[in-house]
Amino acid sequence: MDRENFYSLLGLEPGVAVDKIFGALDLKLAEWNRDDIPDQLRYRNQEYRKLEPLIRKVMTDKPLRDQEATDWYQRLSHHQDLTRTALLDPIRLVLESFKKHPGYIPEEALAILGDNYGIPGDDSELIGLIEDVQIPVKPVSGDLISSSRSDNYALPRRLEEFLSDVGEQDLYRFLGLQADTALEELQDISSVTAARYRDAVNRFGENESRKRVAGICVSVFGNQTRRDVYDRYLENKEHDRIKAPILELAENIASLNSGTLEAQYTDHLIGLAVDGGLSRVDMMSDLVQLATEKGWDVKFPEVVGDIRDHNEYLACKNGHISPKKGEDERPRLVCPRCRSPLTNFVKCPGCGSQNPASMDYCNRAGCKTPLR
Repeated sequence: MDRENFYSLLGLEPGVAVDKIFGALDLKLAEWNRDDIPDQLRYRNQEYRKLEPLIRKVMTDKPLRDQEATDWYQRLSHHQDLTRTALLDPIRLVLESFKKHPGYIPEEALAILGDNYGIPGDDSELIGLIEDVQIPVKPVSGDLISSSRSDNYALPRRLEEFLSDVGEQDLYRFLGLQADTALEELQDISSVTAARYRDAVNRFGENESRKRVAGICVSVFGNQTRRDVYDRYLENKEHDRIKAPILELAENIASLNSGTLEAQYTDHLIGLAVDGGLSRVDMMSDLVQLATEKGWDVKFPEVVGDIRDHNEYLACKNGHISPKKGEDERPRLVCPRCRSPLTNFVKCPGCGSQNPASMDYCNRAGCKTPLR
């Protein structure tokens, strides 16, 4: 069948009532009879008008209408195959690379790969692709699985893009649930949703995008640790939205004060952050990190001089500061924000400014003196 499918041409799907078919045809005829259109569209519409008798004949006769429906499903299946192939091609390249070296793919790496593309590990096409490439999947010990797939679980890099494709802001809203929904219910709804989109037919390709996000839901809400990772991601995303204008204000203030953030300014900036729901210590940490990157002097009302001169605070390689002791009064060994080791500040032998000890060179503007 060389011509365009009549269901597609009318913007319909098989199964609609005959009166709706001819109602849609009347609307199309009104569109095709318009004169206020470009020449190339006028020619196209002229060709469509010539199809009217054939459309009426095919869509009136049930056997011919059923044949048209079969053709519609075949074309849809072909389109979905092309879409699926485009999705699986980059995965095939990764599997072939692992086959060359080291000759297998670790089970946890396969899980991450599937998560990145929104495909569950038990997806039949992914399993078929592994068999086609003929690459062994190397299982790992229980301890390693726990470490790699839970504690260090990474969300798909293109998660925001996938959510944007389906017009949602987060996975909870995609499932129609609240952020405080019980994990068991999240798992049940995720599985049902994934199964529904896996089997559904949608000629506009939207189903493929929703199936991908549903697969990510199955993975993210697979256990409490992964859900915690996602919840922290959402929390940090909201915090970043609140912090961005505050840090921009800090940059403007420092630029007007010769690279110095005086205590009255940091107190005001921290107050804005607290009003937005952020913690005082975290905002102090962000201001110190920004000051370290920019080479500013930064002061706080509760600390005499520069906070980086005081032994009560530690810093990580990313410039986050943290009190030496946590809320339980136990010494902190790693940064509570990025899990990097905490170190003392060290004074630059060149300009005298303080830098996290994990840095190799002074980060103050205009000074790149080695710190060790």
